[in-house]
Amino acid sequence: MALPDPLYLEYRIVLPYVSLDEIQIGLLYTLCKTSLAETGGGEGVEIVTNEPGTSDTGEECQYYHKILHLASKVPSFIRLLAPKGALEVHSKAWNYHPKIHTEYSNPDYMKDAFLVDVQTIFKDNDKATEENVFDLDDEKKAKRETIELDIVNDRVSPSDYSEDTDPTKVRLEKISRGPLTADWKDTETKFLTVYMFVEIKFKWWGLQTKVQSVIHRALTRFYGNFYRTLICSLDEWYGMTMENIRELEEKTKRDLNEARCSGEVRGMMVK
Repeated sequence: MALPDPLYLEYRIVLPYVSLDEIQIGLLYTLCKTSLAETGGGEGVEIVTNEPGTSDTGEECQYYHKILHLASKVPSFIRLLAPKGALEVHSKAWNYHPKIHTEYSNPDYMKDAFLVDVQTIFKDNDKATEENVFDLDDEKKAKRETIELDIVNDRVSPSDYSEDTDPTKVRLEKISRGPLTADWKDTETKFLTVYMFVEIKFKWWGLQTKVQSVIHRALTRFYGNFYRTLICSLDEWYGMTMENIRELEEKTKRDLNEARCSGEVRGMMVK
């Protein structure tokens, strides 16, 4: 009997305020910010490599290799089953704006039995209207689940909620915008859409569907929180240059190494 098919998800996230150039800065700034918020007590993000590279399609890019030390950030049934080393996920990303290719794997334990592949495209002046931005074949189009996240109206877990990352509470002084209202997609005039096509492969009998569902929920939660943070922290990163970002990334790498080896576990946790 064949294993079930990979799970195909397509996320569409409409964002206000930002252009294609601005989202590049905002994304990298927010990755630094959220990585620090998720790191402490032996868990979180470790940056291994951050250097110029070449994408799988031949474009010049910035290449990132990170190790995500998880443990308490996965459900208890996975912690019970997983031996030492199984809860370290390697993230490799090729950022050739306005596209990013990211792969999540577990080379030390699950090897080719686990892979999460994420293709990201940013579309300027767009409100999630593209139906096949990734040029998917008919089979993948038929099997994908499309999820449109709304950074204003979607429910936020009480454990994740903060007024600082609530677009209905935050006023952005640098651009004189906000807070957003429930009908923001009708009242705002500047939009950008983040499209992400996710392929989740998990090849263990008896656990595949359950683990794919766990990853589905975790990605939905993370992407919602991440892009709310990106928009609500705009006053922190607006006007930064790429040189500023590279300096911040180097500082963040050092800070993450210190934070991971001290204090308590921080950020999103799962029981």
